[in-house]
Amino acid sequence: MKTVKLSRQLESRFRQAERIVREYFSKRNEDPSRGEIEISGEHYFLLRTASFSVNLFQTISALFFELGMADAQAIAKRILFDMAHATGRQDAKAFQANMPEGDLLDKLSVLSAHFAHTGWASVDILPESHPSPDNDFCLIYDLPHSSEADAWIKAGGHSDAPACIMSAGYFSGWCEESAGLLLESTEILCRARGDETCRFIMAPPPRMENHVDTYRQQRPDLSTASMRNEHSGYFRSQLFEEALRHTSEAIVVIDTDLRFTYINPAFTQLFGYTPEEVAEKTIEIMLPPQTSRAITPAETRQIAIAEGEFHGETLRCAKDGRLIPVLLTVTPMRAEPDRITGFVGTMTDLSEVKRAENALRESEEKFRSASAAAQDALIMVDAEGLVSFWNAAAEKIFGYREEEILGKSLHSMLAPDKYREAYMAGFSNFLSTGQGNAVGKTLELEAIRKGGEVFPIEISLSSVKHGDHWLGIGIVRDITERKRVEAELSLFRTLLDHSNDAIEMLDPATLRFLDVNEASCRNLGYTRDELLSMSVYDIAPDLNESVRTEIDEQIKKTGTALFQSIHRRKDGSTFPVEISLRAVELDRPYALTIVRDITERRRSEIELQEHVEELNRFNRELKELNGKLGQAQSQLVQSEKMASIGQLAAGVAHEINNPIGYVSSNIGTLEKYLNELLSVLDAYEKAEPSLDEASSKEIGNLKRRIDIAYLKQDVKALLTESHEGINRVKKIVQDLKDFSHVDKDEHWALEDIHKGLESTLNVVWNELKYKCTVVKEYGELPLVECLLPQLNQVFMNLLVNAAQSIDEKGTITLRTGTQGERVWVEVADTGKGIPPENIPRLFDPFFTTKPVGQGTGLGLSVSYSIVKKHHGEITVASTAGAGTAFRVWLPVRQIPW
Repeated sequence: MKTVKLSRQLESRFRQAERIVREYFSKRNEDPSRGEIEISGEHYFLLRTASFSVNLFQTISALFFELGMADAQAIAKRILFDMAHATGRQDAKAFQANMPEGDLLDKLSVLSAHFAHTGWASVDILPESHPSPDNDFCLIYDLPHSSEADAWIKAGGHSDAPACIMSAGYFSGWCEESAGLLLESTEILCRARGDETCRFIMAPPPRMENHVDTYRQQRPDLSTASMRNEHSGYFRSQLFEEALRHTSEAIVVIDTDLRFTYINPAFTQLFGYTPEEVAEKTIEIMLPPQTSRAITPAETRQIAIAEGEFHGETLRCAKDGRLIPVLLTVTPMRAEPDRITGFVGTMTDLSEVKRAENALRESEEKFRSASAAAQDALIMVDAEGLVSFWNAAAEKIFGYREEEILGKSLHSMLAPDKYREAYMAGFSNFLSTGQGNAVGKTLELEAIRKGGEVFPIEISLSSVKHGDHWLGIGIVRDITERKRVEAELSLFRTLLDHSNDAIEMLDPATLRFLDVNEASCRNLGYTRDELLSMSVYDIAPDLNESVRTEIDEQIKKTGTALFQSIHRRKDGSTFPVEISLRAVELDRPYALTIVRDITERRRSEIELQEHVEELNRFNRELKELNGKLGQAQSQLVQSEKMASIGQLAAGVAHEINNPIGYVSSNIGTLEKYLNELLSVLDAYEKAEPSLDEASSKEIGNLKRRIDIAYLKQDVKALLTESHEGINRVKKIVQDLKDFSHVDKDEHWALEDIHKGLESTLNVVWNELKYKCTVVKEYGELPLVECLLPQLNQVFMNLLVNAAQSIDEKGTITLRTGTQGERVWVEVADTGKGIPPENIPRLFDPFFTTKPVGQGTGLGLSVSYSIVKKHHGEITVASTAGAGTAFRVWLPVRQIPW
């Protein structure tokens, strides 16, 4: 007979166990007359499997269902499981007592054979099992011929959950006894619900869920409704487990090595640990860092074993590190009187108790020191109006020592006569009801010190009933200083409201108005209440986040900011303002702003600016006239050695005289107007000392900001320069008249540019020969339509300038060429070059870098005008220290315009 199916390497051990069990059961005697079945001295009786697995299960389920329990079937399964589990443990103990000594594998081998011989089922142990005598124990096995499953099938029933309840209980009970471990068995496949076999996983309770989850991942086709037998020992009862789940006290079960085997929901709620987090961990993870303040788990275990129970207060550490005071009770769990399988711990949270004790202790300490340390007087009067309590603050405020005032009438000692009538009227009502017009209120009254001084107080009155009488309690505060401050604040408010400038207190975070003066309301057209519900954003249309950021940066650097803006009144009109803002730190941060309407000042500034602009306009016109004069001079080309000034210059001089006349006249009138404006400004400055301090300070700031002294000085300097410019123009016009003569008529003709260059070289050769060598690199040029005498003047100017740029012996190179419909002439030298900053001004009239007496600044300007007249252009390329090259571009034929 083969009772177990397993791997070949274990088969010999199990075959030996089969022989032992077969021999054991072969000694069977039956005596029907006495109703006995005896096997090796032990009595057995036969039970029909269905009577337990089906009928008894249904009977128990119905019973608990009638008691109103929704989980009646789960309770019935637990009862059957516990019965079979206890039977399996007892059978294992009794059977193994008659066996030779062996290890766990030997005991499990006997179990498999015993299981088959007693009618439960044959066993197939799967290769992935790991039957070690520790917490890694795991047994995966099949009961392919389970009698319980057969009973359900035969009864025509179908179970949605595993049905082999007693097989799981008996098998795990036997293994638990054999291994010395808490074990449970879960049926994950069952023929009674249509599976191909009845398969079980057996493991220690903390590990069971991991084993089941692992198996389900390998077999995703399995149902998730497999039976779970949560805990062994004392907690096999479903009813007791329900109680544990709903108790408010934290309960923990640990094994003899202090490892967690169970925690209830209250434990999780109190300490933060979940069952998965404490699996395989010891309870020492809850030991506080400072062990001197808390008894250790090892110590509680020792006391519980020695005395039967540990009971006391200690500290335990929660998952988040909190230290929680608890009342701890630890009781050993015994499978037998001489064998402890674990410990049950109950922990009651004492946090609220400790807080209450601390609060009571603090309250008592505060009450003991309150009257002595209080700044306010604490006074109590009895039913007759006599002082019965008088603290140190009362002595300080009123001047009476405790022995001078106790037992005396409060009113006659401390209250002015004007309160006597009201006091007498209300005191009788207070005696009978504990109520009065002043009770429960805070009032401002007057009182009398010992020396007779009347001073203001703030008093809060309350009543307390003591026996049959009402006692009065008063808390009195001397508000003399507060009244003085209030008076000063009132005076300050009056000063603020009479200021011409708007003064506003703002919340720096939101810019909401916290306080404003009358000037602010007057300038903006809002009432004070309206403004206090608004912010600066409501009146400053130009204020945005960029502007605010700039102001905030200035405040961070200096603590103040001065800037101008636009404010909008309630009627929609706007006006310019100057704002002085300062950060103020009082009970909290504030922003203090002084806002001045600068409409009139802005109007004066605009008028002054208009006059300055008019003066600048006159100066610009003068410069334009000077420019025109320069242009006229540059267009008058001297036909031989220098630019001649002919009839055109005379005409230009005549034309210039007229505008120069009215410019000179206007400058004189403008000087008169400005002198008058400056006289008015001087008068304002003389009146400045009579202004209020704030206005004077603001005007001073403005004068410094615009630098008024420099403005006065600069205006006069501008007028002086204008007069000098006009005189200079007049002198130039006169010079033009003195040196002018009439030009010959202009005659455009086709000319040889090379011939013009040669004639010009002959004219200036005496200027060139001692300083440089002339190199000619001529190309082929067509005849060019031009005014050759004028072009000769251009060539002469360029050659003379080239020679003057050479300090010692150098080279001047003349190059010519064509490009398209244009010809070009280049004069290049090896002189000192032109600074880059001077190149843009080379062709400006009168611009020269030569020493006085060596140039008028007209040569290049005249040359530029001549070339432009020919519809050409002049380009320049220069390298400082290496030389300069001027290139003249001319069209071969003039295009009629």
